[in-house]
Amino acid sequence: MRLASLAVKNVLRNKFRTTLTIVGVATAIIAFVLLRTVISSWTAAVDYAAKDRIGTRHKVTFIMSLPTSLISSGVSCGTERLDHRIIEWLDRQENVDCA
Repeated sequence: MRLASLAVKNVLRNKFRTTLTIVGVATAIIAFVLLRTVISSWTAAVDYAAKDRIGTRHKVTFIMSLPTSLISSGVSCGTERLDHRIIEWLDRQENVDCA
């Protein structure tokens, strides 16, 4: 008896176990591909973003963003339109330059 014929007989012996194995392997491959897609699209967004953008962060949590009262049409700094209050606040900060 050869190894190939032994393997085929054992695979066909229990069809339910074979089906579960195929479904498990397929699920693992699909999950891996989907996670790699999410990670690559996440990093691609950073690579294609403007290099002179301003990132703001709340001091307590990263979920809270910049208040909308500060984001009104105002002075342009680089490619972004900024309010005068943001420009004045940035001027007071150390190591921050407006391009």
